[in-house]
Amino acid sequence: MESLNLLTLSALCLIGTTFIYRYKAIRNKYITAVIFILTICAVVMNGFWLVCHHFTGDGVSQAVLYTLTDSLEGAEISDYILPSLFAIITCVVLNAALYLFLCKALPGGRRNKLFTVLACITGSMAVVLSPTLYQVSGSTLLNKKVDGSDFSQYYVNKIKNIEKPQYNLVYIYGESLERTYFDEKVFPDLLPDLNKQRAMSLDFSNTEQMPATDFTIAGLVASQCGLPLFKPTAFSGENAGNTFYPDSVCLGDILTKSGYETWFFQGANTHFADKDAFFRVHGIKHVWGLNESGMKDNFDVQNNWGLYDNVVLDNAWQKFSELSAAGQRFALFTLTVDTHPPKGFISPGCKKNSYQIDGQKADALSAVLCSQEDIARFVQKIQASPWAKNTIIVLSSDHLAMASTAVSIDYLNKMERRNLFFILGDTIKPAIKTQPRTTLDNGATVLELLGGEKAIGLGRSSLSEKSLSESVPDFRNKLYAWGDSIRNLWGVPDHIDRFVINAEKNTFTFDDHSYGLPLLINIKPHQVLPMTDDGSRVMSLRQSLSTLTEGEQFIWVDKCFRPGNIWRNEFALSQDWCLTQGKMGGKVTVEKVSGNHYEGNVLNDNTATDTARYRWEQSQLKIHPTNIRYASDSFKFGLEGTPNFIENMMGLSRQESWGRWSDALMAPSVLLLYNAPFPREFNLEIEAKAFGKNINAPVAVKIGDQTQYARFGKDPTKVTLHFTGDMYTRLLNIVPPAPELTREGSVLGSYLISPVRRLGVGLIEIKIVPIVNKTAAK
Repeated sequence: MESLNLLTLSALCLIGTTFIYRYKAIRNKYITAVIFILTICAVVMNGFWLVCHHFTGDGVSQAVLYTLTDSLEGAEISDYILPSLFAIITCVVLNAALYLFLCKALPGGRRNKLFTVLACITGSMAVVLSPTLYQVSGSTLLNKKVDGSDFSQYYVNKIKNIEKPQYNLVYIYGESLERTYFDEKVFPDLLPDLNKQRAMSLDFSNTEQMPATDFTIAGLVASQCGLPLFKPTAFSGENAGNTFYPDSVCLGDILTKSGYETWFFQGANTHFADKDAFFRVHGIKHVWGLNESGMKDNFDVQNNWGLYDNVVLDNAWQKFSELSAAGQRFALFTLTVDTHPPKGFISPGCKKNSYQIDGQKADALSAVLCSQEDIARFVQKIQASPWAKNTIIVLSSDHLAMASTAVSIDYLNKMERRNLFFILGDTIKPAIKTQPRTTLDNGATVLELLGGEKAIGLGRSSLSEKSLSESVPDFRNKLYAWGDSIRNLWGVPDHIDRFVINAEKNTFTFDDHSYGLPLLINIKPHQVLPMTDDGSRVMSLRQSLSTLTEGEQFIWVDKCFRPGNIWRNEFALSQDWCLTQGKMGGKVTVEKVSGNHYEGNVLNDNTATDTARYRWEQSQLKIHPTNIRYASDSFKFGLEGTPNFIENMMGLSRQESWGRWSDALMAPSVLLLYNAPFPREFNLEIEAKAFGKNINAPVAVKIGDQTQYARFGKDPTKVTLHFTGDMYTRLLNIVPPAPELTREGSVLGSYLISPVRRLGVGLIEIKIVPIVNKTAAK
């Protein structure tokens, strides 16, 4: 409500600005430009908030901030394209209308400078009052109203391991499967199978949703670590290093140290939202997702987010049987996806696949009906197995259904909404517990059931303790007030002096903090902001470095050709690791990382900076990778840009760490146009690999009217072909025999709907070696 009020005030200020400036203000071109810029900012920011609100129901929430500053690899983005395009077009049209209203066919009448000032003030207020700025800045009134200095009194991090574990754990996260769906008056027979199981469970019916726990990765972190997902952002607005509260003790950490083998099964790409990073840091040793399943090319078992629930749960059952039969103590977590908003998906073979409400079929509710059938069958298998007696089963929602959930959200919002959390087990007595609690309490409750302690982070076991949501006044706003303290747990260090680079493991370590390579670190007086790059980031580390201001200190570990193009030309062709450090506009050093173990010190330089040098560095860092040119006698496809001797090229996909794939969707063959004709006689040296049916198949290599064939294996292969030139031909044509349609190497969207490519050969290096005729030379 607070954000909606701000949106209204911002819109009123925007309208007031335009009318005051058009009819009353004294005008000049500079003031007009300022007013127009302010109105554009207000329109765009408010439009962005409305689009986000359409999907989240909470405007620019933590879910939006987290997702937009993280990788989109594995995300299902098709449902968001049309609303986003509509919003963009609407903003463009509205800004064009504002421009015409402000600048064209001005009416006469008396004008006053005071109205000019008033227009500038109201225009500024339209921007400042935008709910987007309000939510992104985090400077909300409630932070000031609630004291956040007592965080350490409530945060529990010293947790003992389970001394004598007796039970295995199966923890099922139901995507958006909130408890509200169990209301038979509103949703009759929507959850018939799960409702029977819930009736036999220990059911916690009053599980509320807290801030920053309302999207999947946040729900996982809340239930495992007892913490909301308040994440710091780095200097470019992107997420800082993906360490996920590295010093916090979470449920997975305790289980692993207590002798449990830990598994996580899900159908989506585990890299989306950095779930894999969370698992890696917090004790989940084995992860099974779309990429690990071996089924990523079998689209018959996939929806737009990943594998169908029945496929995931069948594989989870197989692992359950395997581990149980082996007598291994284990914890098996699994996450469904078929109920993902807005409409959900129906697993093939699902018997209950159609649900009607008020006489009309509702796709989102049909997905809930089908998914609950898959979950219930999985639970029944466990309960009917020989290992049921020593297994505890937990079923919970990861979060409440989002605002974009079609149809059902209209019914849910009329009710008192709660998350799902119930427990089944041979020794569990059925009961309904109605005490107030939150998803932050889930992990602590499970831990006590397994014989451990009663608190994790801000979570308390609902078996024997009061939830902080009940014992701490105004707990929801208290979490916001604790926001800075929670972000400090993220693992962003406050200083760096010495560091170690492990080139074999591709890690950078200092003061017990470890990050993957490549890595960029912005060193501030009292804060160190690291940022890694896995190839799926919207902004590269090179571009992120360009956002630093003059004099800011940094460390950059990356392939040598990236900093080499700017600060050290002799490294411009090297694909070794290089350490670059210094300060923008000042002294910058670039050196190769020698050996697999490199120890270094932070360079401290107090000399003055040079503004002209800083501006030149900025211009170089901002050059788009495709526009980079380098001097070389060969085309090294793993480098950014192209060599100077290439005039143009077609048929190549994006640059990757090893080279570039041919892509028949861009052109039927790879065409390389050289600046100068080929020599009279020469060898063409090609290092490449092949994809799919192209492996060891003849690849046509054409120059002029000459065609020769080369064969490349799955691994890099070097081939030398002999050609003669005619002193006119400049075009090299490489024709893969059987380009295959695939989403291999996708870095945008889910694997199923991400941009496809037709891959043939992967080019690593091509070199022209002239042959000198010795007789002619004499």
